[in-house]
Amino acid sequence: MKKHILSILTIASAATLGLSCEDNIRQELPTPEEQMHLKVSKELVEVSFFDSASDAVTFTWETSGYEKQGTECNYWFKMDIAGNEFETSISKIDVNGTNSVTFRGDQLKSFLDSWKILDGTTVKIEAEVIAQPVEKHSIQNQKYQKPEVSKVEFDLVCSSDVTISIGGTDYPFGAKGIYSVVEAGTYECKTGVGASYSVNVPEKGLWIFLLDYASHSVKAVRPQLWILGDASSNGWSLSTMPEFEANEDGSIKTWKGFLKPGELKFPLEQNFEWNFNIAYLMPLENGTPAGEGDCTLVLSGVPDNKWRVEKMGEYEIQVDMKEMKVKFTLIEEFHLKWNDIWMVGSATTGGWESNPFQIKLTYDSSNSIKGYPGVFYFEGPLTEGEFKFPLEERTFEVPYLMPANVGSDGLQQLPADGETCEIEYVERYGYDHKWKVSAEQAGDYRLIIDTDKMTMTVNRK
Repeated sequence: MKKHILSILTIASAATLGLSCEDNIRQELPTPEEQMHLKVSKELVEVSFFDSASDAVTFTWETSGYEKQGTECNYWFKMDIAGNEFETSISKIDVNGTNSVTFRGDQLKSFLDSWKILDGTTVKIEAEVIAQPVEKHSIQNQKYQKPEVSKVEFDLVCSSDVTISIGGTDYPFGAKGIYSVVEAGTYECKTGVGASYSVNVPEKGLWIFLLDYASHSVKAVRPQLWILGDASSNGWSLSTMPEFEANEDGSIKTWKGFLKPGELKFPLEQNFEWNFNIAYLMPLENGTPAGEGDCTLVLSGVPDNKWRVEKMGEYEIQVDMKEMKVKFTLIEEFHLKWNDIWMVGSATTGGWESNPFQIKLTYDSSNSIKGYPGVFYFEGPLTEGEFKFPLEERTFEVPYLMPANVGSDGLQQLPADGETCEIEYVERYGYDHKWKVSAEQAGDYRLIIDTDKMTMTVNRK
């Protein structure tokens, strides 16, 4: 039996050593000489709305050096913004059986949109063709060979010279389209090459007009809508804004969720670069109470008017993009059980000092910990000893939050890291229960008090 175990260990060690050697071989293999010489048909490629269906750029290359030596290869083509190391590349394209690949203008436009490149911005693009030798031997006899890679760079820009006439004014199209509150009807678009396009708007209200490069047309669609402000759990984070839901034709937007006292406005577009200078729906006056009334389109974030939420609770917000009206409905008002919670005990840095208590818990006003209100937390060191949570600022004869499950000594051992225990409210002059921290448990902690579910969660740092 021992001989068998020794044999297995020897084989395992050899296999591990073999893998290590193979990794070293891969690292030491020379990069093959580049013989494909990838070329691009233009050093500056301009995508135009007027001929977006036409071929815009072609890439060509020669046969790989591997294949010239009789080794079969698989070929792929990739493209990305120069300097991105192909981490945001277009999907890898299989180009076996051909030595060229061509893209239409609308395809390039879709790539620029995915990279969030604005119209009129010239960007350096890097393309590469990859030739990977095909191994046909058994797995045991296969040898890794580095792929042959050929790269080329070029400049790419998307531009259009299209305007739409609204109310006697011509508005030029940009990458984000044109937001406007209009009446139902047909609107004419003019171009710099003498062509014209018309777009039909079936109902009045807020629309966004977009150039559709794929269908070579102008479209009017109801825009999307998000919620932003410190009255929501999301706060002022542009990258994680909750989105309104839309009815079938997109004219009615509805959002349901928890709001706390604070401010709100409604962005019409997302922005991941912390640029607040975007289009919004806002009240006509700053500080307008969150009730029922008019909203207005603000294209650049100025003026910066916001609705004011006064009561904490569950809300429904409905925005009518046809009538440009908003309605806030308070479904259920929420009241905190306790506005403040303190902490006292020999396990804390404040000890038993009670006039006033030295440690006050932090209220999670953003609802970021659990996604709903009524959550407080303590962050700091705990030493061997005991603690409990007073609900008033001074003297021991106050109500407390205490452990709900204790032993005959009136104590509950501090739960382990990640565990949750029940807490209970104890009236002033009631029994005296506490949590106990052992010497082994001493350290830095985050204790989370959930006054809604009446629990304490322990997180050791």
